Amino acid sequence: MGQLTRLAKRAFNAIGLEVARREQGPQPVPVYDELQEAIHRGFCGDPASFLAPVDRCRTFNGFSFGRAGWHPFVATARDMLTSQRIRPFDESVLARYYEVWKPRDARDAMIKPECGPSELSAYPPYTHHLPWLEVTPEQRSRHIAKIIVEENRALGAHELDASHGHGFHGPVSTAKGLLEFGRIRHLVESIGRSGYDRRISGADPTAEAIFRGNDFILRITHGHHRIAVLAASGISHVPITVTKVVRADECEHWTSVVRGPWTKDQAMMLVEHLFLFDSMNWAIGKGLASG
Repeated sequence: MGQLTRLAKRAFNAIGLEVARREQGPQPVPVYDELQEAIHRGFCGDPASFLAPVDRCRTFNGFSFGRAGWHPFVATARDMLTSQRIRPFDESVLARYYEVWKPRDARDAMIKPECGPSELSAYPPYTHHLPWLEVTPEQRSRHIAKIIVEENRALGAHELDASHGHGFHGPVSTAKGLLEFGRIRHLVESIGRSGYDRRISGADPTAEAIFRGNDFILRITHGHHRIAVLAASGISHVPITVTKVVRADECEHWTSVVRGPWTKDQAMMLVEHLFLFDSMNWAIGKGLASG
């Protein structure tokens, strides 16, 4: 826990922010420096989080939260932190991203569509189906649509359903874009004002740990906005709870490979994409970042 505090204070102090110290309220779960220790403790019933390098954090299609990579939320938060004024949504990096990146379907949304099964072309881009998931693409699509509605309602946007888009990519309606922009701005201002207090959210961001041999990345499943703002602020490590372990050398046994629609070759191609995708180069090619 001391290391987390030092890392946070170093980054926030560098940009004139302070990490809050509060004694009241329930204490967050312990944070461990070793991934395997955090995984084993968590799976044995002891709540635990891993002090995860931001450079290891990825989205479902490979965007990196790290300094060498690119992520639309990180880029938007960084612009808010470094600009003389916070630009309105329609002038923001996020708005440009939603205009530039409008995948046609769930296969296209993977950025490298050839690594996904053709069946995914029948589902909306927000489906985000992966080969180790234990549900079908149809079940996954319905589940994500429900989550979109629940998140929008939690933010006061009761009128927005899944047809308004998903915050991870375009197309989105103006109302949905403003909602996502507002979430990032709120976190930038909140963390800037009070520091990052893990007790406020009640739980750390979550991720799946994907292993390729001894190497690993973390596919973030919850807490994208928090990680993005912390990464933009200069934080190099964030506490993350690992909810699932995925091993590439076991891909032939993954549910959606055994049952379909994924093949083993497609699953391995996706893993390679997640590890090797140069999201900064992708953003430069789309005119979203400068070389």
